[in-house]
Amino acid sequence: MLTCPDLSLEGCAGRLERLRDAMEELGAGAAVLHEPDVIRWAVGSSSPHGWPAVLIVTSGEAIAYLFAGEASASIASEVIVMKGIRRDRAVHHNRELATAAALRLSALAGHGPVAIDTSGAPAWIVSGLARAGAPTVDIASALIRLRRRKDPDELAIIEHNVSLADLALGAAAEAVKPGATELMVYQAIREAVDSAARTAVAFGGDFMAGPGGGEAGGPPTGRVLAAGDSFVIDYFPNRGGYWADMCRTYPIGDPGPTLARAIDVTIGALDLVEDMVRPGLPVGELDRALRAHQSAWRQTAGDYFHLTGHGIGLRPHEAPWIATDGDEVFEAGDVIAVEPAAYFDDLRGGVRIEDDYVVTERGVRRLSRLPR
Repeated sequence: MLTCPDLSLEGCAGRLERLRDAMEELGAGAAVLHEPDVIRWAVGSSSPHGWPAVLIVTSGEAIAYLFAGEASASIASEVIVMKGIRRDRAVHHNRELATAAALRLSALAGHGPVAIDTSGAPAWIVSGLARAGAPTVDIASALIRLRRRKDPDELAIIEHNVSLADLALGAAAEAVKPGATELMVYQAIREAVDSAARTAVAFGGDFMAGPGGGEAGGPPTGRVLAAGDSFVIDYFPNRGGYWADMCRTYPIGDPGPTLARAIDVTIGALDLVEDMVRPGLPVGELDRALRAHQSAWRQTAGDYFHLTGHGIGLRPHEAPWIATDGDEVFEAGDVIAVEPAAYFDDLRGGVRIEDDYVVTERGVRRLSRLPR
């Protein structure tokens, strides 16, 4: 049985301290966070299923309002659970939270500017602070920066998800054969992962084989796998609030020399990750190196349409963005997914291979144990 670890109170305490440091840098005396997963990242508890939550942070306290759920292990000074799901009346998510949190929001005017994520703060938070006469500053960029550095408890959850991806793609490798269907391969993945976890594991991905499949992506169908085609399987599980993101390309039957060579070349591109990545390396340098590697094999092979990679964590795609014109640099604590590819008609489905890594003080460590 694969048991998913949880965030630690020690890890949450460190993240809350760094959040307060970011507030101080912004000149903010308080912060109001509204995304349930970010609230859990900061204090250890939040509303389940993406239901609303709000966290009010000052220098001396952190008060969490949860629409539903339990006041589980948390470093918050106080956790108020609304018990918003009731049999006797309609549910109004934000109205419940707004009513409960209104008094505390109104008191924030005395703390100076209030930091909020202006990219998505609910209207009731923005208007409530305005009515209280509390000026606001944007903490969105600071939150992105803070979330890039993964603490040991976060990394343990991500590595758990990588182990699920190893299982999933290993099961897929055994199921991919001429005459099977995309759905049969998908079902083999589902059975392997859920049996190991002893629960249904949420995941997304691409499960389309054959011509156009690697580029289009999408859910599996009853399409029969044809010999000579390739099957690009991109699998990203989400357990414990964090994601992994891995991809393998499996030939259906005999790959033939062109597809076999494309897979070998793309594996070689991933070898460059461990050779190059270190703190301080511009992300664009890695992108350009992998694209040049692909194109050295075959002209324009490096012109794959997607990013060379991205960060993973609370979201399946987050900073740093490994793009040709990216201006970020790798930092210790980044957890990244790197996915070089090649898409040509004669590859009959294309090639994409993706692995996950943690950036260390000296380089990177690959998280997967799955053969490429």
